[in-house]
Amino acid sequence: MPTWRLDGGAPLKPEADVPGGVGYQTDRQEICSTGFSAFDPAGLPTVLTAGHCANDGAAKTADLLFQGVPNGRLGTIQFSQFGGPGNSRVLNPNSPKPGNVGTDIAVLGNIRQDLDPLPAASTHGDPSVPGPDVKIIGTASPVAGMPVCRSGWRTGWSCGHISAVGIFLVGGPTYPTDPTDIRAFNGFLSYDVQSSGGDSGGPWISGNYAVGTHSAGDDPQPNQPPPPNFAVAATLEDSLKVLPGYQLELFLNKPEPAAPAGSTVKAGTRITGRVPAAPASAVAAGSQVRITYAGRQPFDVPVDAAGNWSFTVPEAPGPFSFTAETVNGFSRSGAVSLGIVISPSFLPAPAITTPANEPLPGLKNVEGTGTPGATVTLSGDVAGSALVGNDSRWSVSLAAAAPYGKVDVTAGQSYPGLPDSPATTATFAIVPPPPAVTSLSDGQHLRQDALPASIAGAGLNGADVTVSVDGKPVPGVPVGGTPQGSRSVGQVLAPLVLVSGGTWTAPFPAGLAAGGHTVSVAQAVDGVVSAPAQLTFTIDALPSVLPAGNITGGGLAATGAGGLVTAAIAAGAALAVGILLMVLVRRRKRRSAR
Repeated sequence: MPTWRLDGGAPLKPEADVPGGVGYQTDRQEICSTGFSAFDPAGLPTVLTAGHCANDGAAKTADLLFQGVPNGRLGTIQFSQFGGPGNSRVLNPNSPKPGNVGTDIAVLGNIRQDLDPLPAASTHGDPSVPGPDVKIIGTASPVAGMPVCRSGWRTGWSCGHISAVGIFLVGGPTYPTDPTDIRAFNGFLSYDVQSSGGDSGGPWISGNYAVGTHSAGDDPQPNQPPPPNFAVAATLEDSLKVLPGYQLELFLNKPEPAAPAGSTVKAGTRITGRVPAAPASAVAAGSQVRITYAGRQPFDVPVDAAGNWSFTVPEAPGPFSFTAETVNGFSRSGAVSLGIVISPSFLPAPAITTPANEPLPGLKNVEGTGTPGATVTLSGDVAGSALVGNDSRWSVSLAAAAPYGKVDVTAGQSYPGLPDSPATTATFAIVPPPPAVTSLSDGQHLRQDALPASIAGAGLNGADVTVSVDGKPVPGVPVGGTPQGSRSVGQVLAPLVLVSGGTWTAPFPAGLAAGGHTVSVAQAVDGVVSAPAQLTFTIDALPSVLPAGNITGGGLAATGAGGLVTAAIAAGAALAVGILLMVLVRRRKRRSAR
């Protein structure tokens, strides 16, 4: 059996980015090269390298090399296998079926946090390669004749073709002292790829695909003709079989949305984009684009072989921001963000949210919700327009306060390129202010023999006015009466109608007794009643003076039974007249100018 040597190493400056082919040294003084960046089953970063670099599990740590000197921890050796399971030797080294055929693979984990293992193989500045490294986008099975390149710490970048694929036997750590220490693994060989000690564990690639990790090479013997050059690698696909749950890290470009930032797209349509391949030859198979935006859990959309992807935007119109990231298992590209505007596909009726059908002290603003970017226009008893904001809200400030009474507001919205929306109507009850009493002042004293003929005041044109004294309605205007400042009414109970002069008049009730009294006046517009205006007045009694000659015995006035009856009738008549009737001012059907 020919004597092959395992490739061991020489120093390379460590960097924050760690591609395949960078040198490291174990705590057992073994110098090797990093292979492929990978993830463990928990998604933590790892580096794959050659199993024989761990000295059958004796090595525990790996330090990056700088100018041949260890310079900072790379990680710890978490798994290694060289040969069969548990680093076992072959059973029949001289047989075509040697037994215990395994692999040559190790895992470096607990990677230092400031290091970033890259899904790439370093080209070590080789002038034949345009870039500093070659991106990894998947794995490929080795085939005789396949073009391959190897990256290693000692000899850098070397390319050639696969000459053979099969089972390879290599001496173990105690070979040749112990000639039975023979290990077997599935691998491939090249006669034109160069290698040397320190290249072990480095990546072998074909194009942008990972094929294997470097394991062994020729070992010229003193005083012997040199054997043909050869380099041997363990097949990566077979190595990954002993690492269940591990994933190769893949190079992924960030997705590129086709829509420019700030552009407008219609609700329910699709946003499209591409995941570029360059500088790799293709997008990693099985890649997806993860879409994230507010209000929904992140979701993945497929990427086709040409790198195309798309997703449907929400139906809700307005500003819309999302992030997109290319993913492939644990591999990530990093996210890009895009803000666009979603235009509506149709316009629903806007909503009016200002409290409706509730008495309001006034109305200077009308508010509601609508389609972001649409224009809401008000009509009816008020007018105005406003743009719906990004939060779907709108507010119209009225140029003049809304009239009192029942106010009808109709709102519709418009958007360029779309038919106007249906209309929404709301009715508001605007409470009028209390009317004024101008003919009396609060606390005024009136002589019982000089009472006024009427109670008068001011109010809103067209309002219905109710006047009461001591809680009893004051009667309306007598038939044919024409109170000053009001229109003629045809019957006692007809309401007073305030005209352009804005005044009202009601008869002063007859039969009020001496003492304090309260006047309460309210006005109503369209049935919406104001708070009452109230004041008090006092009727002063006349002094008691009896005429001479009417004094009878006992000092009492001589009235007699007839006099009492007459007085009772007179008092009853006064009370009848004093049954205070409600005086209403009914609003005209056509509202007069305010």
